Amino acid sequence: MKIIETNIAVGKYLNEAALVADFKLMFGNARHYNEEGSQVYKDANLLERVLLEKLKELGISESPRSIARLQKKLKTKGYAGVIEKLQSIYDHVKGFVDAKGRTLSAIFLRLPSKQEYPEYYEIIKKPMDMMRIQQKLQANQYENLNDFIADFVLMLDNACRFNEPESLIYKDALTLQKLVLSKKAELTVESGGVPDVKAAIQEILANVYVSVINHQDEHGRCFSDSLQGLASLDPEQEGVQTTNDKPRLVNLEIIKKNLDRGCYRRLDVFQDNMFEVFARARRLNPIDSEIYEDAVELQQFLIRTRDSLCKNGDILQSPALLYAEKHFQQMIEEEKEQKNPVEQEEEVEKDAKDDELKTEAGENSLKFKDQTFSVGDFVYIEPREADLEPHIVCIEKLWKDTLGEQWIYGAWYYRPKETYHLATRKFLENEVFRSDYHAKQPLAAVLGKCFVMFIKNYFTHHPEGFSEKDVYVCESRYNVKSRSFKPIKKWQAPTNDGVPVVPREAPLVATRVPSVFAPKKAYDLSGFHGEFTIIDKERPNVTCDVQNPEEGCTYFEQYNIPLGPFKLGDCVFVRSESERPYIARVDRMWTDHNGDPYFHGPWFIHPAEVNHEPTKMFYRREVFLSSVEDTNPMLSITGKCYVLNYRDYGILRPTEISERDVFICESRYQETERQIRKLLKGIRRGAKVSSSVVEDEVYMFKQPIVPQKEPSPLLNQTSQDEDVDDDGDISMAESENFDTPGSFVTTPIGTPASSRSRTSVNKPKKPSASGYILYAAEKRKKVTTDYPDLSFGEISKMVGQEWRNLDPELKSTYEERAQKIVEKAKADEIAIWGPGGAPPPPPPTNQTQTPGPGELIVYDCQWQGCEFQFEEQQDLIEHLMPDQQRNGHLQPTADNDYLCYWKDCQRIKRGYAPFPNIQRIMKHLKDTHLRSNSRCIPYSSRSQNFFPSRANLQSPGNVAARPSNQPVQPPAQGNEA
Repeated sequence: MKIIETNIAVGKYLNEAALVADFKLMFGNARHYNEEGSQVYKDANLLERVLLEKLKELGISESPRSIARLQKKLKTKGYAGVIEKLQSIYDHVKGFVDAKGRTLSAIFLRLPSKQEYPEYYEIIKKPMDMMRIQQKLQANQYENLNDFIADFVLMLDNACRFNEPESLIYKDALTLQKLVLSKKAELTVESGGVPDVKAAIQEILANVYVSVINHQDEHGRCFSDSLQGLASLDPEQEGVQTTNDKPRLVNLEIIKKNLDRGCYRRLDVFQDNMFEVFARARRLNPIDSEIYEDAVELQQFLIRTRDSLCKNGDILQSPALLYAEKHFQQMIEEEKEQKNPVEQEEEVEKDAKDDELKTEAGENSLKFKDQTFSVGDFVYIEPREADLEPHIVCIEKLWKDTLGEQWIYGAWYYRPKETYHLATRKFLENEVFRSDYHAKQPLAAVLGKCFVMFIKNYFTHHPEGFSEKDVYVCESRYNVKSRSFKPIKKWQAPTNDGVPVVPREAPLVATRVPSVFAPKKAYDLSGFHGEFTIIDKERPNVTCDVQNPEEGCTYFEQYNIPLGPFKLGDCVFVRSESERPYIARVDRMWTDHNGDPYFHGPWFIHPAEVNHEPTKMFYRREVFLSSVEDTNPMLSITGKCYVLNYRDYGILRPTEISERDVFICESRYQETERQIRKLLKGIRRGAKVSSSVVEDEVYMFKQPIVPQKEPSPLLNQTSQDEDVDDDGDISMAESENFDTPGSFVTTPIGTPASSRSRTSVNKPKKPSASGYILYAAEKRKKVTTDYPDLSFGEISKMVGQEWRNLDPELKSTYEERAQKIVEKAKADEIAIWGPGGAPPPPPPTNQTQTPGPGELIVYDCQWQGCEFQFEEQQDLIEHLMPDQQRNGHLQPTADNDYLCYWKDCQRIKRGYAPFPNIQRIMKHLKDTHLRSNSRCIPYSSRSQNFFPSRANLQSPGNVAARPSNQPVQPPAQGNEA
């Protein structure tokens, strides 16, 4: 407070926002460094409320942007309910107690001290604790539930990244993450509407993973501990560090990171990765080993947990459920039958080597270079390569051979850099690992003595006669074959009573250091907020037999194109000329004799594309199954969607399709009769395919939803027409329907012509200018300014009510103004178009002309200042449209509307209003200018800015790139054929 008072006295604050910022910082610091519930903490909250009330009383905003956002959120309907949900999740996590009575959130309330754990802030770049989450919650800084959950996941992921997988805090973080996702799913279902399917799948996968990781035996030992050190490199490969040409293998740590990043969208993919870890652990270890038995137990437990969470398909239908526990038991029996003979043979070879060593007469001690070596001594051995450190060996046997040469035999201890491990693993200082590798060495290779202590004694005791650098600590075994670590329960190394071990003057502090293989930014590159790729299941092409096949064609049940794999029964988006694509179903797929892929199936159409009464109601995202079927190139597919019948729409969703791409269909549209008829049996979901085809995973709702109907788009169009400016163009509702297939559809060369025809919507006549339209145009602007939160419909009702209550004399004034506008418009039409007052019909298009020898049809761009010329009209349209680099003529003005600068266009001259969006101006260009701008010319008359057709240069249906600003030079005259 004294610092703030001094700043005020010297005039440091340039505005109120700077002063308020310092107050907020002071209150935040007080809450951060004092316990929740303490008097200082409570006083900080109280003073902050007093500050906000005073600012509100004075009409001063603490921060222009933040206050504006806060006021907007607080005015939003239901925001208070969102805050209550977030607080309930926070309280639930904070108060969670496990079966042993431990409050798991205690360690996550505050970040670790920077003085005690400086390495934490070197590794974790985005620290987060529950205290900060609570502060942001109180300050209303969370826009939605997802932002709130993201901070929790960040906090828990930081804990997993900094701590070892075997640690208690690591497992507690997984448990709390499972709790957070479960609570989120519960609140999503309670709020009604369509559940968040993606979040529900992530919750199931996280629950399976956490349950497997925390699965314990009757003594409290986690089965997963023995698998945590499983390397991510193939043990068949040489070397230590990972390189690009050494394939990475999944392990439990990598699967955890993939889960955090949302890389899994399917249960079967996640299950395959988990099974791969268990299979590798079994393959690299003998049948009677603990790690083998742990891998078997964990896989059985995963199958049981998966079935319980999916309720055997009642919650999640997945191909993963086809693999049952009985299949696993059968596979284990077959695996043991194969491994037993091999392991018995290896055991015989090992025993033979041991017998060979036993035949040599053993010695308790031997002298070499005035130094005595005994059984139980730890020694340095000459390194195998010059640039390596000496190896560490525990002497288990000493002897002399028949030639008098002295030998030692013992177990080798590996330093961390001599092992395969994750780059994120941390080690104790001077830590080594007892390996299962034994070998004999000549005593002459010994360089000196060292000492290795078990971890239970290392921090409190010290061997006499050894410097600290020659004393090592051992906590785990290292399996050379499986490249895995396992904690040592009982120290069994031979002891040398000649080396006394005495207590230390002061116990050592356990310090763990990062791996030597950890890059400086390894944690940033692999963190939760890094880039990720969806891990998908491999889906090969699957051929099939069909009735009446065409010669030279190959038919498929499943086929891959650059966009991805598709199968029979899939509903797809097909490229259109506008923002909204067409929808079709894949009933047949094949490649022709040229290898070009095609599909055949029916179309689905939207309500706006058919004739109906404006009072009719439709479901949101409802479509009709068209009676027209068509053949299209598969390269014209732009994405995958899902069409469900009424019953399925209310109870299930595919897990890999976004909700905005799921449609409901309960009717068929007869194109010839132009009638909508109910489907008696409903639309089928998917198609019957072989087991080689990867089926969709489907999530079943816990509570069915009831889809609601909405007014027809024609009704919205009618109501909006009252407020359209008198610009002689279509309404907004019509612009939304601009994407219906019809005119200007370019059929790629070499593809079957589309038979899809469309019935355009009957457009109501545009009303003439009236007094109400003038009054509404003025009044609506004022109402929108005064009541920014009202919807369009609410504003229209308010304006209509005030018009009805308006004084009759004032009404007549508006009517007179409207009449003058109508008369002036008619006079302008007569002056421009003649006594008829209407534009002449457009001249017939040249598209139907057939060019003669040496001629071709071209389309000139007549935009102001442009001299480009195209062989295809579609190329001209793409030339006009803007792209990501803001090329193209159709660019918005400063007011975010569009003007037409086409040659001889009368709109600007007549003072018509600009177009409100790009769809409107594009329709104007097609209907007014592009219909008649084609002409037939000789080849020799082509412009220097001529662009030849790109359709002849690519496969059918491919999307060509935008024409560059540099024209393509025409070929030589002799090559024009």
